[in-house]
Amino acid sequence: MRAARKIIVFSSLFLLILAGLLAAAVYLYRNPEIVAAHAEQYFSNALGLDIRSGRVEWSLRPLRIEAGEVSISSLSKPGAFQLEIQEIGCGMHLDGRFGRRVLVVDYIRAVGMSVEIQDMDFGDPGERSKGENALEGLLGRLAGFFLFRDISIGEISIEEGDVHARFEDVDFTMSRLSARRGPDGPIEIAGEAGIRMPLIGLELAMPDVRLALPPGISFPSVRVTADLEINDAKVETTQMSLDGVCARFDLDADFVEKSVTASKAVVSVGNVLKFNGSLEGRLKPRPAFGIAAERCAIELSDFLSIMPLFTVGGLPQLKADGILSVSGRAGGAIVNERWNLEGNFEALLEKTVFSWKTAGGDLRGVVSGASDFLLDSGGFPAITRAGMVISEGMFSNDAAVVEFTGLEMHFSGRHPAYEIERFAARIPRADLYMPGNRLTLENIYVAGSGSSVDFDTLSVDFPDVSISLQPAGNFSARARIRPGASHISVVGKDAGLIQLAGRFGLVPVGWDVYGTDEIQIEASLDSEHHMALKGKIKLESVSFEDPTGRFIGEGLSAWLAFDGTADMESGFISGELSAGAGDGEVLFDLFYMDLGRNPFRAGGAVEFFISERRARVARYGLGFENLFDFVVEGTAVARSIPSGRLDLHLSPASLSPLYDFLVRGPFGRRIPFLNGLRPEGMISAELELSGTPVALSVRGGIKLRSGSFSFTEKEMSGRGISLDLPVWIETGSGGKRVIAGVEPLSGRFSVADLRMPLLPAQHFDFTLEAAPNRIRIP
Repeated sequence: MRAARKIIVFSSLFLLILAGLLAAAVYLYRNPEIVAAHAEQYFSNALGLDIRSGRVEWSLRPLRIEAGEVSISSLSKPGAFQLEIQEIGCGMHLDGRFGRRVLVVDYIRAVGMSVEIQDMDFGDPGERSKGENALEGLLGRLAGFFLFRDISIGEISIEEGDVHARFEDVDFTMSRLSARRGPDGPIEIAGEAGIRMPLIGLELAMPDVRLALPPGISFPSVRVTADLEINDAKVETTQMSLDGVCARFDLDADFVEKSVTASKAVVSVGNVLKFNGSLEGRLKPRPAFGIAAERCAIELSDFLSIMPLFTVGGLPQLKADGILSVSGRAGGAIVNERWNLEGNFEALLEKTVFSWKTAGGDLRGVVSGASDFLLDSGGFPAITRAGMVISEGMFSNDAAVVEFTGLEMHFSGRHPAYEIERFAARIPRADLYMPGNRLTLENIYVAGSGSSVDFDTLSVDFPDVSISLQPAGNFSARARIRPGASHISVVGKDAGLIQLAGRFGLVPVGWDVYGTDEIQIEASLDSEHHMALKGKIKLESVSFEDPTGRFIGEGLSAWLAFDGTADMESGFISGELSAGAGDGEVLFDLFYMDLGRNPFRAGGAVEFFISERRARVARYGLGFENLFDFVVEGTAVARSIPSGRLDLHLSPASLSPLYDFLVRGPFGRRIPFLNGLRPEGMISAELELSGTPVALSVRGGIKLRSGSFSFTEKEMSGRGISLDLPVWIETGSGGKRVIAGVEPLSGRFSVADLRMPLLPAQHFDFTLEAAPNRIRIP
């Protein structure tokens, strides 16, 4: 009886509980507002969110929710996540077996949706494991609550949506958001979007964004694939602005890992840039991005026109017309609130026409090249290896025009400083301009290594440069160029200066000239364009002969040196010019000179006015040792018809060596009488030369003191000879006219003792007068 009684009691209790549950279910079904109020509280506690709504309507069969004025926000961090929806309606059902159920969303309709996200931090941290973030917790709770692993969306319609999300240094906004999906096809989302990255000063405005999503989501790892299309976007930085940006991507987004990958990316920026590759962005553990460029083609003419680096400052003005192809990888991440960038790229440039205007001159040509470079947070790319060839090139400024058919250069560095490992150039022609003059060089080859260039300080260092001039020889040079102080030195041994002189017409046609040579030049330029110039040319073992054999030289050595200053702007050069010749023998027609016994020396102050083609000397001395010395003063002008005015001062010199050199040596064989004549005395002269070679005027006088002569065979002699010989020579038309009002030049001739055969001793003393091309005894 007791057992039966217990069964009846428990059965009655179960029936009462079941009846109560059924009554409660009927009551809740008849009064949904009570369910709504408690559902909000339950979802809030379960998801770690504050969920509120102005009204909620729902049904179980079919499963349907209609709500208005919905507000969802983070409980743990108010303001981190905020979702507001004016009106939303959703119909759904569960499909599939238990454990593999799919939540099928038959339709979603929403109007006026607004999302605010700050760092994706929502949910109660105390309810999460150490490595779990808010989004992972949310998705896990959703899957656990509804007991489904996938969501499939049928139809969707969203209007008037906007999104604002901030993840550390990245601000993302989207407005005019709309979403559509019919019975078939992907979910199509469209709207306006913008991205701001204040740390690097980047802003991207996208007025037309289209996103195609598949109609399904899997839990708990939410991965979404999509097709993204961006049209007519604009990129702005602190230094440039790019319009007409268009892009297409295949997106793979993982909301749990906070990462997105854009494969098969195609990006174009007007006619400036075409990009094929992939992009990657990640917010966890810190914001980062990556770029892989299979090929990035840059149209240089448009690219350089929009880059302020090449138009406003930094590098000088550079223009180019060609395609720069770039491939490689780059990426960046935020470290200590700053973007840390890195990348490795290759660049290729083929037959690009360019022009480059700098303060020092203009460079243009056709360039091809290849480069490996690294990107980092330092700004300009670091070039690890680069090589280029410039063909059909020309460099020009006020001082030179240089044509070259091939300039090859290998370099590395980061702007503004670059190291030039080696370079070489073939120059078919170079015109060097000086005020009033031009020097043309041809067939030049230049090569060097270990050089450096700094565009910031406009400094250049060329420690080792070799120069080859054809048909001349080779030179070596060093250069250190600075805006306020530059130094250049050139050294040439066996430099072929003799051949070079022949090429420029400084050696008469048909003459055979050979020997060795050496040249040394040093020049320093200051900020005022004042140049200190020092140079020396040495010739050794020089021999020459003209076609007729009248002019011959053997075993000669000579040198020419200058030490002075030059003003490059005015074309004025001044300094000490010296020259010398020794060793060897010279025959000029009938005149023979042994330079070993009578070496030549010259030196003094000179001034050159290059623009006027004028030279001025002040007490410039020259002469042959043991023969004579004279000093020259005056001015000479080297124009189409040379002209000038020079004063010649012949220092007192012994007459006998001069007689041997000028008279007995050349004419003694033809006139034996001259061999027996022995003149003595001291001779000097003061002459003034003016005019041109075709109209030359020579005025002055020649003096002989303590003169004597003897002629033993004829028993003739003279002693106490004194001569003041006036000289007045006019060539051209000047020699055929009498200059009115000009007094003739006067002189005097006296002989204290003149002895001749059959005559007693005689003495003479009379005056002389000289007029143009005339001399007389008044």
